[in-house]
Amino acid sequence: MPVDGKLIQFGVDDGKALRRLCQTWGKDRVVGYDISPRVKHSQLITLDLNNIGPEQETQIAFCDVDVGDFNTHAELRLELVRWSAPQMVMGGMIMCNSPMVTDNAWQSRGHDYLIRTGFVCYRFTNYAGEKWYTEMLRLGIWNPATWCIYKRERKV
Repeated sequence: MPVDGKLIQFGVDDGKALRRLCQTWGKDRVVGYDISPRVKHSQLITLDLNNIGPEQETQIAFCDVDVGDFNTHAELRLELVRWSAPQMVMGGMIMCNSPMVTDNAWQSRGHDYLIRTGFVCYRFTNYAGEKWYTEMLRLGIWNPATWCIYKRERKV
């Protein structure tokens, strides 16, 4: 994880990931955004992410884009990816659903955009033999095969 920049979670759900980010990297670096939070947390801000703007701009080290379902919130997810990318520090990462990679309708607007702007895509399926991957599948927490990380490898 880069030493500079915020760790942002778009879509907080149960707060476990937000708490883990705070415990691991420090509360001062973490911020979560959700339109209708189901949990309370000092680093959680209620915000309609359709209205994200200059007030929220900051250097970003990590960004988890997990708002709504990809089938119903794909446009918002895409906008958040495109909003985050220019603010990403070198080595910073954007985590999102892999339909951004695999679905032709989103490829040029999401995946190709990130590749053109200096990111490299790491699909979680590349790590299918890793213990953490098989544990996630076994426990049914979430399916890592449907996710990827884009890492800023160069500035454009």
